[in-house]
Amino acid sequence: MAPMMTTHREELRQTWPMSSKVVVGIARDLAAHRMGTWGVPQKVIDDVLVVVSEAMTNVFKHVKKGPVKLHLAHQGDAVLAEIWDCSPIAPTLRPIDPDTEGGMGLHIIAGLTENRCGHRWDSGGKTVYGFIPIP
Repeated sequence: MAPMMTTHREELRQTWPMSSKVVVGIARDLAAHRMGTWGVPQKVIDDVLVVVSEAMTNVFKHVKKGPVKLHLAHQGDAVLAEIWDCSPIAPTLRPIDPDTEGGMGLHIIAGLTENRCGHRWDSGGKTVYGFIPIP
């Protein structure tokens, strides 16, 4: 029997200091556990964890200061993943270069969210977000 999906909005909010890249793993573990309690299918959980990892890794790579915040919301037909940081600089979608390591994070996020992703300015920084569809 497939897990039951709830139709009401369920959320997870967590903030960490920008102290260590270990936070990315902690965020993934926390997100996986919470989505499991929501009954989210494993394939969707896996996709959300990649989005969270890519966005949070970009924060550590490019921002390097201040807190980082994770917000997940189960919205029935999708999981919304939001990662906030204190930088006013927009993330940049770079051209794909097969000879360069890295630089694929935003492309990966766009693919997993079916291009339902982006960023917005809020609360003294920016939020990178993506809606990961639930089939």
